[in-house]
Amino acid sequence: MKRRNFIIALAVGAVIISVVLFLKITGGVIDVSSPLDKYLAPVFAKFNISEDDMARESRGTASRDGRRYLRVFREYSVRDVDFKKFTKALEAGLKKTPFTVKRSDYTSAKGREEAYYAIRFKALDVLSMRLAKKAGRRQKAPKKLYPNPKVAVVLDDFGNNRYNLEPLFSIGIPVTFSILPNLKYSSIISKEAAARGYEVILHLPLEPHRKDVVEEVDAINSGLPDDEVTARLRRDINSIPGLAGVSNHMGSKATEEPRLMEVIFRELKSRRLFFLDSFVTEKSVCGEVAKKVGIRMTRRSVFLDNRLDAEYIKNQLYAAKDLAFRTGACVAIGHDRKVTVRVLGEVLPELEKEGIRFVKLADLVQ
Repeated sequence: MKRRNFIIALAVGAVIISVVLFLKITGGVIDVSSPLDKYLAPVFAKFNISEDDMARESRGTASRDGRRYLRVFREYSVRDVDFKKFTKALEAGLKKTPFTVKRSDYTSAKGREEAYYAIRFKALDVLSMRLAKKAGRRQKAPKKLYPNPKVAVVLDDFGNNRYNLEPLFSIGIPVTFSILPNLKYSSIISKEAAARGYEVILHLPLEPHRKDVVEEVDAINSGLPDDEVTARLRRDINSIPGLAGVSNHMGSKATEEPRLMEVIFRELKSRRLFFLDSFVTEKSVCGEVAKKVGIRMTRRSVFLDNRLDAEYIKNQLYAAKDLAFRTGACVAIGHDRKVTVRVLGEVLPELEKEGIRFVKLADLVQ
């Protein structure tokens, strides 16, 4: 028994020592940059990315759950890197480590290609990286297969305040208001937007895979019985007067559940409401369930403001424009944020002059 306890003590001690060796804590700040760099080195070498390619680096501290940690941002200027292959290599290189690729985004606009990565250690966002391709041979302008394509811009998360209403109204271009239910200004914003001729939809809170987020009031999750799902959905719908359709707020788990989405879609069908799949998971079953139930729906094409950076948002709008000219239509989702609304005011009139027709979301659902 004593020998067993001794072995357990040794094992626990080894774990503690390994954690201490892995985590460098200086002045109360957790720093995992050194081990992360060791894991990244072979990935970068594979794609011939060196320290000489680093255009900028900044370091700062952030805090989460009472822990202060070092947060690093790096920007690289690269040539001839296939971002999709790089992403796969990055995920594989970190697979059996304490690090994960939290997010990867790609943009391609005005001949400039960029990739953005967020890397997480446990629950801490420790590294953000932007890879921008160096200017090479001038790329041809994208072919305009559709000279006057349709684009619907949807802005999520309205309901907490009214700060961005007048700036949006002043743009004078159709935008769809996606409003969270049961908040202080949900009904007020819905009525005000509808009175000015704007389309309004419900931004329906659905269950995500993440467990560290606070659910909205009357959020719908997969553990609820069908009658409770319907009851919550009806309360949410009734809190947004004059709505034309519904989109999902979060919902990476819920939109993978056929039974749950069928219950929701049958209620929407009875009210002649369409559905916008924000497409937060590649395993979404919304398309096939909508076809089974017989409701109209469409899917998000581009997220505009995953980063609160004006230049990034502009590039995402240009990416939406290019996609629209190639395919005939595009649904671009942003959020009720000051910087997003400001950029929309600058860029939407420019895109209109190029031939883009901004329309209500209802014009793109099938």
